[in-house]
Amino acid sequence: MKGVYGLFLAVALGLVGAAFNYLYLMSKAGQVEMVHFIGIHPERDLPEGHRLNEQDLVRVPIPRRWVGNLDQFAIRDTAWNSVIGQAIVRAKPGGSLLLSDDIRTPPSQLRLGPNEGLVWIPVDTKSFVPSLVNPGDRVSFLVSVGSAASPRSVPEIGEVPSAFGGKGPDDSANVQVVGPFTVASVGSRLGSAEVFRAARVPAAYENVIGIRVTLNAQGQLPPEVIKLKQLLDATGNRPVSVMLHGKK
Repeated sequence: MKGVYGLFLAVALGLVGAAFNYLYLMSKAGQVEMVHFIGIHPERDLPEGHRLNEQDLVRVPIPRRWVGNLDQFAIRDTAWNSVIGQAIVRAKPGGSLLLSDDIRTPPSQLRLGPNEGLVWIPVDTKSFVPSLVNPGDRVSFLVSVGSAASPRSVPEIGEVPSAFGGKGPDDSANVQVVGPFTVASVGSRLGSAEVFRAARVPAAYENVIGIRVTLNAQGQLPPEVIKLKQLLDATGNRPVSVMLHGKK
């Protein structure tokens, strides 16, 4: 009998210990400071361009000690009212956090440095996809030169045009690559195509690309810009093809 009593006593003590342990953990859980972020409702998969509403969102609690640098990317629930009605620029699966980049608004103003300028280049929209080229990308222009493209020869940098008695370029080299240049605008678009599409802002004049130009101390254009301008003038400002460079 003593063995049975001992067994019951051990079980009872175990239950009491488990209860105290549970109460201790519950008390500690109440002391953990939580930070709430905005997430996508687990049962909602949102397509690109969708405008957020109350039913799309949930508050996601995360212990403050685990937040780290999440504040730099995710959106706190304090901004709940400000995100309602905004369009997302990419598809968002249910259960994911809402990030700042998901609701970027398209820039409305071009920013240039004190020694910078913008030069517009006519481009052939039939030979490239405008939505794949965004401000900040590096591009070069493919200019067809020679007798097949223009009625007069196209001079090289520092070369006297043939109309003035100088030597023109070799007609066999009928395509010249000029660049690279940094894109500042694609028509009226000053940001990525997905941001403008999500914000439902139509892009116009995508047959003109604006390139960022830095003038030297004397206010002169870089040699590559001068070369490109000479080529365009010699070809009657015909639209040129675009070559997109890889990211640095």
